[in-house]
Amino acid sequence: MPMTVGRSWTYQITTPLQAYVESVTVSRSISVGSCLGYELVGVHGVSRLAWSGDRLLASTTANARFSPPIPLLIGNRKHAQWRGQVGWMGSTVNATARIEQQVTGGKVNGRVGSSVKSLVRLMLPNHSVTLTSWFQPGVGLVEQTQDTDTNQQVKIEMLR
Repeated sequence: MPMTVGRSWTYQITTPLQAYVESVTVSRSISVGSCLGYELVGVHGVSRLAWSGDRLLASTTANARFSPPIPLLIGNRKHAQWRGQVGWMGSTVNATARIEQQVTGGKVNGRVGSSVKSLVRLMLPNHSVTLTSWFQPGVGLVEQTQDTDTNQQVKIEMLR
């Protein structure tokens, strides 16, 4: 994701109960694990992301904290593993994740071109969360779905 302070993106967010438009803005530089990263702010929360070499890491998303930061993109690799703690809904639990990634072509969210599809399967003690994201070089996150125990909870689509 091309991140500089002041950069913003606008997304259509769809949940089972509502759909709305939200802008996300890079608000400041901040530490993400041992890396220098950025804080992204929207109406519904804060995310903290950083590049570590060719990996995109998240220490915080709108509804969870990860220690150590969890990879969302894993460079040229096809698979990676993560093990750590997730702070979520007022508690902290041990978790594992399997990250899978592939380069895709065609059209994603109406945008033609190459994209990287990332699948993060997060295993928590009582349930699982699957985050499927499509990133386009020079653009950033163009589409994302979040499924909990096979039920789609959230879909995010870039508008601009």
